[in-house]
Amino acid sequence: MSAIDFEAYFNEKAEQQESLIPDPVFDELKVVNKHFKYPDGTLEMAPQEFIVLGSDRCNLLYPSVYSPGGEYTPPVCTAIGVAKSNDDLKPHESVKMPGAPDCKHCPFNQFGSIKLINPGATTQAKACKNNFRLVVVPAAQMDTPDPDIYVLMVNRQGEKNWAAYLNLLKSTLGSATPARAITKIDFSAMHAYPVAQFGFARKNDNLQGTYDAMQHCDLMLTAAPPTEPKDGFEIPPPLTDEEMEEARKAFFKGRRK
Repeated sequence: MSAIDFEAYFNEKAEQQESLIPDPVFDELKVVNKHFKYPDGTLEMAPQEFIVLGSDRCNLLYPSVYSPGGEYTPPVCTAIGVAKSNDDLKPHESVKMPGAPDCKHCPFNQFGSIKLINPGATTQAKACKNNFRLVVVPAAQMDTPDPDIYVLMVNRQGEKNWAAYLNLLKSTLGSATPARAITKIDFSAMHAYPVAQFGFARKNDNLQGTYDAMQHCDLMLTAAPPTEPKDGFEIPPPLTDEEMEEARKAFFKGRRK
C-alpha cells in the first residue's frame, strides 16, 4: 500500500473550499441630488431611517474629475480599512496601479493635488477622494428574513457629523454603538452638495435581526470597489517625508494669503 501524501490532500481540499467562497458583496447605496439611489435604480428622498452595522475608511482615486451626466470611469486606485485617519490606509491588494505603498506618501493624497488630474483647478483639494463608509440596513427591512445591506459613502464633512452623532448616542443610550439605534440620515440644507447628517430616531430593539445582519458586515467592509488601470494615466513617484513637509508648508502659506 502506497503512502498517502497528506500535505497534497489537505492542499487540494483547501483549494476546493476556496473555490466555493462567494465574491464579496458590494451593494452601494449612492447619493444623487440629496436622494438615496438604491442598486435597482429606485430613488428615495431624505431623510431615511437605517440601522448602521459598522464603518471604515475608503480612499478612491479617479483618473479624471467628476462630470455630471458623464460616462462612469472606475477608480484606478482604492484603499480601505479601519483607521484613525485616511492617511493611515494602504492601497487594496487588488489595485494594479497604486499611487504609493501607503496613502500618506501618495502624491494624489496631498492638498492641492487636484491639479494632477485637473490642471485648471483653483482649489487646494486632494485628487484622491477621502471617504468614510457605513454599512447600513433600511430600518423598515430589519424585521424581514433577508434584509438588504448596503455600503454608504460619507464625505469628510459628513464624517465630522458622524463623530458628533456617536457622542450623542453615548449620552442617550450609554454606549456609542450605532447598531443599538435607529438612525435618521438626512443631508444638510447649508451645502449645495450632499453632506450627511445623523439623528437618533429611537432605540433598536431587534437584537437578533441586527446580530444576524452584522455577520455580513465584515465581509462587506473588506470588499473594495473594482479598479481599472487607465491608459496614459501617469503616476508620479511617492513623496518623501521632506517633500511632504515642504508641500504642507506651501499649502498653509497659500491659505494665509
